Amino acid sequence: MIKILGIIVLGLLYDQNVYANIFGTKDIIKFSECYPSEYNSYKKYKNSEDNIFDEWSWEINLKKDTVTRTVLWSDKKIAIAKKNGHFLKKIDIESFPILSSSTNFVVIADKNYEFTLNIQTGHIQTISKNTSNLNRVGTKCKIS
Repeated sequence: MIKILGIIVLGLLYDQNVYANIFGTKDIIKFSECYPSEYNSYKKYKNSEDNIFDEWSWEINLKKDTVTRTVLWSDKKIAIAKKNGHFLKKIDIESFPILSSSTNFVVIADKNYEFTLNIQTGHIQTISKNTSNLNRVGTKCKIS
């Protein structure tokens, strides 16, 4: 009888964790295989001359209220930067505090841009803070 009760309790605990992830209460949401919206797929961007990244991803940590952006620059991009007199680290990792969030969106910012991440679709809207340049750039990512 005790074994059956133990199995039932463990089963209920397992079910709660499964349902928590289904209903969007995951603490960490990863955006990977990111690419500019003008491309139809990550594969097309990865194989294009415009690709400047070996990896470009975002990780949203809802428990810590942070978003971490990881960029691995391509050797081609590093060489171009060096040729223009700039130093570019191969790996660039930055964390940002979440400014606001809802069921579908998380907003963060750095000194030049505001980023709105759609945690349902994987789209990222980037808006320049420079008032003379109100460009909006779109990015698509795979969510995991």
